[in-house]
Amino acid sequence: MMKKKYNPGILALLIAMIMMPVLTVAANKSSAEAAQASGSNKVVALTFDDGPERKYTEQILDILKKNEIKATFFVIGRQVKMYPDVMQRISKEGHALGNHTWSHPYLTKISNKEIHTEISTTNQAIRDLTGITPVLMRPPYGATSAQVKKEIEAAGLVQALWNVDTLDWTGHSVSAILQIVKANPGSKLNVLMHSGGGNRENTVKALPEIIKYYKEQGYTFVTMPQLYNVKESNVSSTEPTEQSLNKAAIVTTDILNVRAGRGLEYSIISKLSSGTRVHIISSHGDWYQIKLPEGQIGWVDSSYLVIEQDSITDSTHNSINVPVNKEYYLIYNQEKIQFLDVKPYIDSNNRLQVPVRFITELLNFNVSFGISNAVKTIHLFKDNLNVELRVGDSIAVVNGKALEMDTSPTIVKGNSFVPIRVLGELVGMDLVWDSKLNTVTLSDRNESINNDMVSDSVSKTPILSAPTATVEQAKAWARAKGATEMFVDLSDLIWSEALKAGVDPVVVFCQFAKETGYGKFGSVLDETYMNPAGLKTIDGGSDYDQSAHQRFSNWNEGIQAHIDHLALYAGVDGYPKSVTFDPRHFPHLKGTAITVESLGGKWAPSLSYGVEIVKMMLELKMS
Repeated sequence: MMKKKYNPGILALLIAMIMMPVLTVAANKSSAEAAQASGSNKVVALTFDDGPERKYTEQILDILKKNEIKATFFVIGRQVKMYPDVMQRISKEGHALGNHTWSHPYLTKISNKEIHTEISTTNQAIRDLTGITPVLMRPPYGATSAQVKKEIEAAGLVQALWNVDTLDWTGHSVSAILQIVKANPGSKLNVLMHSGGGNRENTVKALPEIIKYYKEQGYTFVTMPQLYNVKESNVSSTEPTEQSLNKAAIVTTDILNVRAGRGLEYSIISKLSSGTRVHIISSHGDWYQIKLPEGQIGWVDSSYLVIEQDSITDSTHNSINVPVNKEYYLIYNQEKIQFLDVKPYIDSNNRLQVPVRFITELLNFNVSFGISNAVKTIHLFKDNLNVELRVGDSIAVVNGKALEMDTSPTIVKGNSFVPIRVLGELVGMDLVWDSKLNTVTLSDRNESINNDMVSDSVSKTPILSAPTATVEQAKAWARAKGATEMFVDLSDLIWSEALKAGVDPVVVFCQFAKETGYGKFGSVLDETYMNPAGLKTIDGGSDYDQSAHQRFSNWNEGIQAHIDHLALYAGVDGYPKSVTFDPRHFPHLKGTAITVESLGGKWAPSLSYGVEIVKMMLELKMS
């Protein structure tokens, strides 16, 4: 039979049409042309999700650099914030960048507004560090829909999936990963791997072999934008235009360098001391063009100037308003705070700013300072709360999740200030402004514990214990309380799994009852979350925000996560575990709550939370 001869370009196009669509874009030419230019009809794009991070991402970068290959990294916004140097290395070494959301949620399970925030905050984080605006967006888990795609396109991005999944995220062996790669040939491949999000040792070990295999098969390595002829945007396309200003400002740092141009690469032409008054001519991005007292013109970082305000408007909804140029007072837990040298002040957004020292000394935060891209950062942390602030930036990062504030931290005469309302609310405090007394009062919302709720004999109930009641007692108690049959049926699984961790299953069962209303739910979560104890995602969030809570695939996962979280709090040997379904398996939690009573204020905001569970345990034992 005579063989029909096909045009190579048409053949490549037909194959590409048959394969799973991984990108929607109006391309000017096919990727096959680029491959033909390098002597190959086959192209492959290596892509890495869930970074950047320190250990595995840098090893992957080393391998790619050694082999002179450019890949595509779909990065998570919170990881970009945590590892800015690794992020910059990815960009400087010529790899393509893609958006993988801020906190890695299922986009199909959150609102359009939340999708927009996830995408936009990640784009901004990438742009701030690299000057590049990604054009590609990969939904976490590949979970997409018509609405998700619409939101991605509304953000000016193109949805990018894959057609070869190495399944490295499952913990597959190196040989299993290679087997998947070899079992999926094609002319235009888009290979999914991971550079973060878990143990990626086998990914690192498999990568050289994957590269070797594709080279032997005659593939040309390309990035995702190259694969479909999409050009990445750099900062120049979205760079802010220069705006004329005519305002006076005060220097707020000890020494402020005045440069010949807007950027750290320009020479220093003058130095200004704290308190110096200057005239701002114009603004351009993060830089101000100023006129010095002696008439010289130069550029300074806008973070270290405070513009003098002619007036401050009246109050807006839910804001603290303190009269300008009047002394005011701060009362914390019924005691008046004395600010001897550095005093609070009202910023240009009419918000109360307090010295960081107040936050650390009286609200018991730990603090560390740093510099990121010439901007001062303030890291505040206590218990389960981690807050990252940047001077001049109204976006805070709280437990890895972006939070938009109505003002930003400042530096005044070398001293760091933070907005008190945001920090107060994060630690569960109420703020009240008294306009007659010019006083801001802060008070704890937490309930006080009623010491009569339990007797002295049970004032210390260990989490780690042999079962203090039988599973039959638990079932009888639950049925007497009107529990659902689903709730009762799960008791066997709880007793089985809790014993493996050394946790008293009665603690687990009663906490399950309290959190779910004996399996009836009816609050923020429902049964489909399979979340027995209200565990939140790695990023956390409000108790009333459904998307802030973890959704498990099945009850076995949810119960194991619950027990692992309790065991970690109680300080079980071998914890934290390297593999767990617990999304908030943070090492610093280990041993911080060894009794049920001490769960109050830790597992839940209410100080009486643990005591209430102990009461339920006593009832169960008497069943």
